[in-house]
Amino acid sequence: MRKPIKSRGEVACSFNGKEYILCATMAALDQIEVETDLAIADLINEINKKRLSVLRRCFEALVVEGDAAAAFADKVGVAELPELSISIMDALIPDMGTDEGKGDAASAS
Repeated sequence: MRKPIKSRGEVACSFNGKEYILCATMAALDQIEVETDLAIADLINEINKKRLSVLRRCFEALVVEGDAAAAFADKVGVAELPELSISIMDALIPDMGTDEGKGDAASAS
């Protein structure tokens, strides 16, 4: 699997023995809001509580590389859910790294 591109907000995620790349695109955020009917603050609370249905919907919406549907197909137990919630939060609130982009838009305030 390729490395995530931090300047795009992508983050690496390991779940159920497989590697994924997550990214909170506007389309993904819209999908999450529609499917969960939660505002961002409420969504973050539910992720922190490790609510399975919310984690699954977020994961499936945020995956940009990897088979999200297959990730839960053979999942047993909850041992990896805390790490999954951390990866989801990292995608929702990305560390864009030191790559600040190029051009005038990067320096505009």
